[in-house]
Amino acid sequence: MIAAHPDIQQAEEHWWSRLNDVRLRLDFARNYVEEIERIPSRDEPLQAELREAQAAKSAARLEYFRMLELYRDLIVRGTIPGDFKG
Repeated sequence: MIAAHPDIQQAEEHWWSRLNDVRLRLDFARNYVEEIERIPSRDEPLQAELREAQAAKSAARLEYFRMLELYRDLIVRGTIPGDFKG
């Protein structure tokens, strides 16, 4: 078995942690949208809150997929993202 280079191993741990953080934010955003959608009221303040929650969910999804791509490139290609400071 070949041991991973310490920089790669440290980067993998760092980016796995960041990926999990982003996944938690996405889960929270999804759950928040679902909670708002369960409220039967359709008044304007609630609709505005729903639009904001949906925008946050969309942003969280984009960030998750961006982070997933960085992590995949690290694992598959050994490409350490440029902003990693190990």
